[in-house]
Amino acid sequence: VGVFDPVAIAAFLSDKEVFLDAGIDVFTEGFLGSSATSDLETAFQLIHLTMTQPRVDAVTLEQYIDDELPLAEDPSINPNYAQFKALTEIRYDDLRYQLLDVDDLNSVTATAVERVFLDRFGDASDWTFSFSGDFDIGAATDLARTYLGTLPATGRFEPVDYVEPPAPEGAIVETVQAGEGDRAGVLFLITGPGTAARRDDIAARVVQEVLTARLTDVIREELGESYSPFASIELTVARGRWPKRSCRSRPAPTWSTTCRPLCLSSLPTSARTVCPPTSLPLLPRRFGTRSSCSAISRSTMRFSMLSLIRRATPR
Repeated sequence: VGVFDPVAIAAFLSDKEVFLDAGIDVFTEGFLGSSATSDLETAFQLIHLTMTQPRVDAVTLEQYIDDELPLAEDPSINPNYAQFKALTEIRYDDLRYQLLDVDDLNSVTATAVERVFLDRFGDASDWTFSFSGDFDIGAATDLARTYLGTLPATGRFEPVDYVEPPAPEGAIVETVQAGEGDRAGVLFLITGPGTAARRDDIAARVVQEVLTARLTDVIREELGESYSPFASIELTVARGRWPKRSCRSRPAPTWSTTCRPLCLSSLPTSARTVCPPTSLPLLPRRFGTRSSCSAISRSTMRFSMLSLIRRATPR
């Protein structure tokens, strides 16, 4: 930021506990960050400088492009990249959701990056900042007035519908050949209806824990195959609120066809199978330690989990 290159910024922050990452997706732009309470003002200063005096380092950009070009030229050198590329191209027919190809990467310049960044971050008119943690509200309010209340704003407001393209109909199967060695991967992406209620966010994370536990018990413990199978559930929007469920495992190639039905059979079909009574005692401990739940109040979490337990417990 400003006149400080990445090396100078890293040196300045070396004795501080501050992290700030800027990102732009299809619908929004924003920051994700954290800091020690004692370094809160530094975090606010970093936000202010990033939005008012951003610096695009040409050397860093060139290094990034050099790292990405081999993958764009030949995705098969990295199995995870090849798998993700195939998945996004099947799921979305909109180029905004797909990975950059060689021509895209070669067209990126420091000037273009700076122009886009200034357009998206240089006007705080329709921004919302949210902070949570162990800090003094009065002190944080003063910092917000000093560093956020003085950000440039033109009054621009851009409505967003947050609607992704609809998922393709039916089951689509794609086989990707990539990487080296005697390993294979199985990945499912399944969409379904949901709501915008906070309870659905919590239920999705509970289901994620239960599914991962099931996959681990069968694929790793019973079969001795993939060491770390896991499930992931996230709530996004595609003509309504839709949870995405994905199950992933990496068994040996000869076991990949066996793992497919095992992954599918682990997916729940009702509230009771989502959260069977035998798994209930483990959920508060496993679920409460997840950083993804840090913004959810304990009372909301307890209430939502109690609702889920009531639906899952036989009467």
